[in-house]
Amino acid sequence: MSGAFMLTSILLFLVLLYYLVKATIISHRLRSYDLRRLLIIPVFAPHGESINHFLKGEIELRPKLKNLKKIVYLLFALLIIMSVAGYSTVKASTKASAKAESAEAFAEKYLMATNLQQWDQLYTYLHPDTQAKFTRERFIADRKQYGSQFATSIKDYKVETAVKINTWIDTKGTGTEYKNVVEVPIAYNFKDGTSVTITVHLAKAPDGTWRWFWSPADAQLIEHGQLGKLGQFEFKGLTIESTKDATMPAKTVSDNTSTFVTVKLGVTNKRKSLAQLRDFEFKLTDLDKKIVYGLNSDVSSSLNLDAQKPAVYLYSNLSPNLESELTLIFEVPAEANYALGITYKNDGVMLKLK
Repeated sequence: MSGAFMLTSILLFLVLLYYLVKATIISHRLRSYDLRRLLIIPVFAPHGESINHFLKGEIELRPKLKNLKKIVYLLFALLIIMSVAGYSTVKASTKASAKAESAEAFAEKYLMATNLQQWDQLYTYLHPDTQAKFTRERFIADRKQYGSQFATSIKDYKVETAVKINTWIDTKGTGTEYKNVVEVPIAYNFKDGTSVTITVHLAKAPDGTWRWFWSPADAQLIEHGQLGKLGQFEFKGLTIESTKDATMPAKTVSDNTSTFVTVKLGVTNKRKSLAQLRDFEFKLTDLDKKIVYGLNSDVSSSLNLDAQKPAVYLYSNLSPNLESELTLIFEVPAEANYALGITYKNDGVMLKLK
């Protein structure tokens, strides 16, 4: 239908162009008659002679030019009407196409923009509620920091069949409950040989198009004792103790005078097979000063070789659906209001420890 409309518009334009050229030629010829009149009248008028036979062509051409102008105006108006109608038709067709787009097709579009790191375009795919809460600038800055590494690490991916759920609450972002939401599982294979399946939630915007939800990595603050889900693992902050209350290992962490913080963390592997935490990054964040401290992995590893129940080495294989206790050591300047930040690939959570 759009092809036939385009062909009709082109033909109409060509006809309009033909009549415009024809009218221009006649108008040019009439100018020559105007020049002829200027030369003839001074010669023949004083003698009372008629000059009509010299201007016969002009008399015939003027009605033709008048009719041609009417045709040109009519064709021009018709072309404008068709252009407006065509734009409305294309716009309506585009909207209808967007509304008919499947959740899986939208996920493919979302993944393409992610893979190409088109963060500005990806922002336009966000749900309006998410856009209202987080600015474009914040989104792009976050994606450049956390999303770029994730995008370049992807080997391939597969969008699996979407599953419709009646209601879903965007607890990490808008905090709003949405109806008729779909969950789209996306299976990622990474260049380092690892793989993971991440579920993306989609809901319809007021214009009927699918949109996705997002929240900054530092916005996913989990209350103490609650579960944080990341990379198909579940994490729960158990305790945090300083050197005043906890017995530190004999292994030296630093020669400087510092406060050492021991964080005990509950970890459950929710995958279907053995999995490690090697790709996860643990950092301690001072919530008040917004200062981040890195993990002392050597001491943390040695602690987890001993008497954990069950014993967990920092990078051990964790059995599915079995909660293990992980001990992490951080070297900090003083006691403060700390939270444990965990990042994996392009996502992250932060667990309150008190």
